[in-house]
Amino acid sequence: MSCSEAITVRRGRRVARSLPRPWSGRPLLAGYDGGVPDPTDLEDYLNACRARVESQVAFFREFADVVSRVDVEAGGGLEPMLESLEGDYFNNLVIVLDAYFSGRLPDSRPAGPVAVEVSALRASLVDGEGEMLPDAAATSGAGRSVLGLQAGDSIRLTAQSFARLADAYFAEIDRLQLS
Repeated sequence: MSCSEAITVRRGRRVARSLPRPWSGRPLLAGYDGGVPDPTDLEDYLNACRARVESQVAFFREFADVVSRVDVEAGGGLEPMLESLEGDYFNNLVIVLDAYFSGRLPDSRPAGPVAVEVSALRASLVDGEGEMLPDAAATSGAGRSVLGLQAGDSIRLTAQSFARLADAYFAEIDRLQLS
């Protein structure tokens, strides 16, 4: 069921029913025990993580589209709440993105600049109350980062900025760990 199918009409008003789950809920790798996957499983794990993140982004975009249409019909007022939800949703997905590979990749290769940026964003979101911490900003190197955030900047990702970050992150892991 798509998000657009999750809307019903009650008493002349469109009402959202329960929305579909944005992913299947299955483990990323069958039999995966949380340790470092062997190289043959790493590509499967990377692809499963990428698919899950793409599903989350698509889910939010579809949800936002439905809310925007309902907002127009209802006379407005939902847009500020949707913008707030978007920032929280994608900020939280940065934490998830970092957790997917934290401690799961072989330590033999150094982390690339995008992985360092994702880790710095996660640290700033968890410990910095949503502002880029000075140490994290210095570590991520704002000059070569995907988002270009500097110390003290508020972290409020959008669907577009998160998708850019996630694409760069997965490409970097693919290039560094699977080559």
